[in-house]
Amino acid sequence: MFKAVVSHSNDPDSLSAVEEVLQECTNSFAGDIPKARIIFAAIDFEHSLILQQIDQAFSGIELIGGYRSHL
Repeated sequence: MFKAVVSHSNDPDSLSAVEEVLQECTNSFAGDIPKARIIFAAIDFEHSLILQQIDQAFSGIELIGGYRSHL
C-alpha cells in the first residue's frame, strides 16, 4: 500500500516550522515508517537545521528536496 502525507508550516522560524511539520507527519503516519521524503522550503530558512531535524526523526530514508526563490 502507498501512503502519502503532506504537511506544511507558515512559521517563519526554521526550528519551529520543522518541529510543527514533523509532529504533523508523525501523527499522520500513525506508526508507519516512511520510505522517502520530498521537501520544499523557501530560500530564507536554515536548511541545514531543517535537514538535521528531519534526519533525527526519520533517519535512513531517501530525500528529494528543493527550494522556492522569491523571484
